[in-house]
Amino acid sequence: MSESVELKTERLLLRPFRLTDAEDVFAYDKDSEWSLYLGRRMPRPYLRRNADEYVAKRILAPWDSNPTFAMVLDTTVIGGVGLKKRESSDDAELGYGVARTHRRKV
Repeated sequence: MSESVELKTERLLLRPFRLTDAEDVFAYDKDSEWSLYLGRRMPRPYLRRNADEYVAKRILAPWDSNPTFAMVLDTTVIGGVGLKKRESSDDAELGYGVARTHRRKV
C-alpha cells in the first residue's frame, strides 16, 4: 500500500480524513441541499452517527485505489476530494464536495 499524502495550497490543506473530522463533516452534511448533486444517497434525517460512519469508511478505504482527502480551511474540514480508480482501466474518477457556505470562496 502507498503512503497517504498531504497537499497544501496557499489557503487549503488536502489531507487524509481523521476520526476527529466527523463533527465538521456532520456540520455540512446535515444541510439538505448539500447532497443534491452528489453521486451518493444521503440518509435523511442526517445524524451524527452517519458522519462518524462516513469518516470511518474514508479512513478505511484503500489509499492505492481510492484516495480521499479532507479539504481543510484553517482548522475546519469544509469538504472532501476523492479519486476512485476504475478496475477496467488505468484512469480514475475525480469527485469533490464543498460545504455550501464555502462554495465559490475556495
